[in-house]
Amino acid sequence: MDSVDEEQPLKIYFIPFLASGHLIPQGDIARLFASRGHHVTVLTTPSNAQLFLKSNPYRNYRVQTFQFPSDQVGLPAGIENVAAIKTHNDSIKLHHGVAFLQEPLTNFIEQDPPDCIIGDFLFPWLHDLAIKLRIPRFAFNGCSLFTVCATESVRVHRMEPTGPYLVPDLPHKITMNAVPHKFAKDFIEALLETEAKSHGILVNNFLELDGEEYVRYYEKITGHKAWHVGPACLVRRTTEEKAERGHEKSVLNVEDCLSWPELKRVNSVVYVSFGTVCHFPDSQLYEIACGLEGSGCEFIWVVPEKKGKESESEEEKEKWLPKGFEERNKRKGMIIRGWAPQVLILGHSAVGAMLTHCGWNSVSEAVSAGVPMITWPLHSD
Repeated sequence: MDSVDEEQPLKIYFIPFLASGHLIPQGDIARLFASRGHHVTVLTTPSNAQLFLKSNPYRNYRVQTFQFPSDQVGLPAGIENVAAIKTHNDSIKLHHGVAFLQEPLTNFIEQDPPDCIIGDFLFPWLHDLAIKLRIPRFAFNGCSLFTVCATESVRVHRMEPTGPYLVPDLPHKITMNAVPHKFAKDFIEALLETEAKSHGILVNNFLELDGEEYVRYYEKITGHKAWHVGPACLVRRTTEEKAERGHEKSVLNVEDCLSWPELKRVNSVVYVSFGTVCHFPDSQLYEIACGLEGSGCEFIWVVPEKKGKESESEEEKEKWLPKGFEERNKRKGMIIRGWAPQVLILGHSAVGAMLTHCGWNSVSEAVSAGVPMITWPLHSD
């Protein structure tokens, strides 16, 4: 794939899971392959298709949509992404809907097979389909290779510790406080077992950050390869491309998001964001607000949009915010309710640190921008 002149372009299908943390980097990696002349098709649902259609400069990059079975699973039309889910019950419905997509996706791939499938590791059924069609399948799971190696080590050694433990055989001494809940552990380990049967994995990271020793370790314990093709966020070069990287349109336009930090000193602003799936209760948001105000630091704080009930007044919907907070901090801080153009904000010279939930997209974007992180792991991170 190093030279389009020397090799024939490949026909590649990308099949990401319906979560922003999977859709966004896979969409950018698909752009990378398209930029090298390969014919790329992303298979997804209509609502998520907007992620890939924005600022698309490549004719050989297309999107094929499949209707999400909203009626069958009991979700409102258009709710097709983990980021749009607010309750545990709706999360179950979304995963049921994803399962229903297997049949139409399989039919499409069988009728028009590609040269290669790059599929999310959350779709283990792609393994049997690729074998049936005799085409290579590469896996993507959205984590760093270090994370995959640590998880694989625990899986291979069948560890069941109840307290802190040393992850065995890793190139470095890594101590963990606990293992995941048994259900989550069994679920992930089964997926990793199928992933290890693929032709290899694509990693949204760069080799210097993971370390060559972890590439060698991964190949030793799994017997297959890992290719570093990240950070995916760097594929987007223009301001427009970076601004449109995400599931939603920002509630503030790009000019508003960037004009505020323009007035600040270099490295003086803390950027606070906990991703698209971490939702704090009002009491926790209130404490974060108090902490930001008490710190004296200048800040940009991204808070998921809190819609509330129709009967609630604006004051009731904003009860998570201390009274008069925005007025008192209008020169020192800015709150963005909903989605924000994170890559652009992190790239601004005024931003000197990021408070993050440690989602891998956020980590790789902060590292790419050279922004140090204050870490607060929350969910699957």
